[in-house]
Amino acid sequence: MRGDPYLWQEMEHALAAAPLPASPAAVADLLANLYLQLVGEAPHAGRHTFVARFAHGGMSSGYVDADFWLTQGLPLLQRRLLTLLAAGPGAAT
Repeated sequence: MRGDPYLWQEMEHALAAAPLPASPAAVADLLANLYLQLVGEAPHAGRHTFVARFAHGGMSSGYVDADFWLTQGLPLLQRRLLTLLAAGPGAAT
């Protein structure tokens, strides 16, 4: 959906400013809470959520596709954060 790139950008900015979580469970919690904070609801399969600040014109403008985030976006971010966590202190700098 057209809102997904804007959510990706907001997640990038938020994660860049956040300290690296201390455990794999904390990584999952961070991503779940960040999605909830930025979208306004938790991701649910089959759901397209409208986020007004992501609306910039077009039919699907402003919509975030929860299926993408559940199957691709959040797992990718989780893998990347877990890689940084496994690399140890200072790896994110």
